[in-house]
Amino acid sequence: MQAHPEGGFFVETDRSTLDVTVPWDEGSRASSTSIFYLLANATSLGANATDRCHIGYFHRNVSRTVHSLHRGRGAYLVLSPPGSTGKVAGVAHSEHYQAKTLASGWQLEYFKVGQEFAVYQWLVEGGKYKCSFLEDEEAAGLFITEVVSPGFEFADHDFMGKEIFTEIFGADTKMSKYLRP
Repeated sequence: MQAHPEGGFFVETDRSTLDVTVPWDEGSRASSTSIFYLLANATSLGANATDRCHIGYFHRNVSRTVHSLHRGRGAYLVLSPPGSTGKVAGVAHSEHYQAKTLASGWQLEYFKVGQEFAVYQWLVEGGKYKCSFLEDEEAAGLFITEVVSPGFEFADHDFMGKEIFTEIFGADTKMSKYLRP
């Protein structure tokens, strides 16, 4: 695995050879891609630890992403722009799910994933910002598969900048730890 620009670690495990056209670009994309993604507690990584190994910073993709749990536990924040519909699929049944509309009109969803929370798979539609993190030092890590459809390309991805952050959260800086440094 290699360091992921979002934080944590990843390795691409599949890139479909079937290409599809996409409405947001004149080119095409693989119909799907998949990766293993790992967030890890620094103590469990020893010499391989970085200051970004336990957090995946706020980012969004144009494509939808299905996440499947292999092992561990963690938490997610997902931000939907004003006027968007639909919640993160696969988590609303959990007692560890919360949603609220911020003063900016953005919808914030928070949820925990892991076997003890009975959340094994969740879907984040494209156009939503998300971040993932280990909530406590007892969590050794979170190991998942992400399947992106149409397939992932960095051209279809962006990180939340300070301007968007301020638009969403205003003067509340407690969430700024989830911004990519």
